[in-house]
Amino acid sequence: MTEISIEKKKYEAEKSELAKNASSRPIICGVMNCRWHDGISRCKAESVQVGPGYASSSVDTVCATFEPKIIM
Repeated sequence: MTEISIEKKKYEAEKSELAKNASSRPIICGVMNCRWHDGISRCKAESVQVGPGYASSSVDTVCATFEPKIIM
């Protein structure tokens, strides 16, 4: 099996899994030093908490789920 075939199968499996649960949408994240970052562009945390509740723009918000990546 070629690398392209393997990648296509992985892509199709992920796409199928997302389709099963319509409320499951990928969270795009650029915080590479977070333990939940997948190393490419997505958050892999089970759930994400964003706040504070009184924010009036995206500049006022923070990801409370953030945890620094531990590098050993």
